[in-house]
Amino acid sequence: MAKNKNRIEKPVTSTSSYISSGIKAGNHTPIYKMHRYFARRPHNVFRNLIEFYTKPGDIILDPFCGGGVTLIEGLATNRRVVAVDTNPLATFITDCQTTPVSIHEYEQIMEKIESEMRIEIGKYYSTTDRDTGMPVDTRWIELAYKVLCKTCQKVTVLSNDLKLKNGIKSVNGKYSCSNCSSTVVSVNAERVGYEIIAVIYKDVNGKRVSTKGNDGDLDNFNYFEHNFSELIKNKNLWYPKDAIPSDWDRQQEDCLHRKSINLFSDFYTKRLLYSNSYLLKLVQQYKGKVDPGMYKMLLFTFSAVVRYTNNMTVSAGNWMDGRPVAWAKHAFWIPNQFVEVNPLEYIRMRRDAIVSGLKYQQQIIFQNKLVNDFSTLSSNRGTHMILTQSSEKLPILDNSIDAIITDPPYGSNVQYGELSHYWLVWLQKDLNLDSSLFSLNQEILVNRKSKNKTYSDYEEGMFRVFEESFRVLKPSGLMTFTFNNKDIRAWYAVIKAAVRAGFILEPEGVIYQDPIENYKNTAHTRFAGTVHGDFIYTFKKEIINLYSQNDLSITRSQLISSIRNYLKMNHTATTSELYVVCIQQLIPAMVQKAKTGAINFSLKDMEELDLVNIDNLLSKYLQYDEDKKTWLMQN
Repeated sequence: MAKNKNRIEKPVTSTSSYISSGIKAGNHTPIYKMHRYFARRPHNVFRNLIEFYTKPGDIILDPFCGGGVTLIEGLATNRRVVAVDTNPLATFITDCQTTPVSIHEYEQIMEKIESEMRIEIGKYYSTTDRDTGMPVDTRWIELAYKVLCKTCQKVTVLSNDLKLKNGIKSVNGKYSCSNCSSTVVSVNAERVGYEIIAVIYKDVNGKRVSTKGNDGDLDNFNYFEHNFSELIKNKNLWYPKDAIPSDWDRQQEDCLHRKSINLFSDFYTKRLLYSNSYLLKLVQQYKGKVDPGMYKMLLFTFSAVVRYTNNMTVSAGNWMDGRPVAWAKHAFWIPNQFVEVNPLEYIRMRRDAIVSGLKYQQQIIFQNKLVNDFSTLSSNRGTHMILTQSSEKLPILDNSIDAIITDPPYGSNVQYGELSHYWLVWLQKDLNLDSSLFSLNQEILVNRKSKNKTYSDYEEGMFRVFEESFRVLKPSGLMTFTFNNKDIRAWYAVIKAAVRAGFILEPEGVIYQDPIENYKNTAHTRFAGTVHGDFIYTFKKEIINLYSQNDLSITRSQLISSIRNYLKMNHTATTSELYVVCIQQLIPAMVQKAKTGAINFSLKDMEELDLVNIDNLLSKYLQYDEDKKTWLMQN
């Protein structure tokens, strides 16, 4: 990125250097591929921050540990780390990723579990090669929901071939009834079961075959649909029967009730639900018979498997050999035509992924001792703590943390707690969770649909955590975190919360960080002009009355002038580059406004900026080149 020479001059001289630029984000290493977590940041970016702002032996606090990146990279660079999260799934994943176990013993146990699973359910995921008549493993089955047509009251199928088309493009969510040809809107249609669309297997030459299901395929599927309750009872199995609360943000956003998804168990076919229940029972038989760390790793494996063995999986045509794409969105997305995978294949794949992660863990982490209290950690008798609690009140002494390096929740971008319940309903007994699993009231984020949590609530929650962070941070210490949100209300809430807590933020304390290249084309980042990466904010703990002497407010014309000056020097600019220009210009005004306690932040004479993102500003005054994905001056 070209250097911006038009930053607002700082009112005070910086007493310590800031990191000056981001680095090329690396893909996730094996340790992060063991188990899914939401919106993990690039590991090498956090390692870069850790190595720039701390030294070996320092103590780092991560008050929003999420998927454990700060902890893992901190341990890999010989720092001590306190990782905290209110979400028990986050701390479970973080703990498992850093738990050392015997890889050989793990593989032996998993071999036994896989063998027992194959004996129990293998025959139900078997079909016949259509050319040779020989039995072969089913790789996956394409299914589509059956629904009642409101016009003719007959059953039709939400299959891809019945989607309405606009020219050559399919219209999402609208289908033609196979009986009366009237339009069926999927979100409003009552689901009454599934229909097999295709069965996929490999022939004797290893070629993928997709064909219609035969009688044997239908019998295997219906056996569980018709006998599920009896099978569960006879095998003394357990599965979660928890309801999905009607007031959840994702419930309303994803229209789950309208799609007949009322319980977490509704995310599965009966065959997959039985398979997951049986796998959990096989894992739980080792409780008390193996080392607690090993049992935790077996439970971790089960949890990793259930991401793939549900109805939120789709086939991607010929992409990646047509292999199913597992639940990829930050949503409970229920495709109308979905995939039921063969769980045996995914148990094996998750086992291999965890073995790779454990090997990598042992290659990068040489000192690894989890402790339960800060006095033990601070006296150098341990390497890390993992706390499942709010970061608003920590068992840490004043002025004892060298740096705070974290990745806070991004406003309304991800509903972590609601999504995590998908796993927690299965893990609740082993994690000793109460009936609520954990209180979503403790989460700090914004609801988009339910409106239970506003930006004001978000700011207050961030303030309480930042206030506690300020208390435990050493004098002149730094707090740095990644952040990205297109809504200025989220920026202002975060900056105001930090300023209220006592931190200061200078324009040079904000830089742009490119994203992981492989994740630029996700469902969340696929439109032109999107800022794909993050901004890195670095705040100081210094007792300085910053930005209090002068009026540092900025007008719309001043902001546009800065953008145009940048383009005059650089001719073109990406959306990300112009975001940095805007943010660095706005920071002094935001900080000053925050000090006054103002609820909202807006530029003078700019209508309703609090409800407008920066893209609107750029689009009004600049020209966007769709081919080059850059902005330039209007003709």
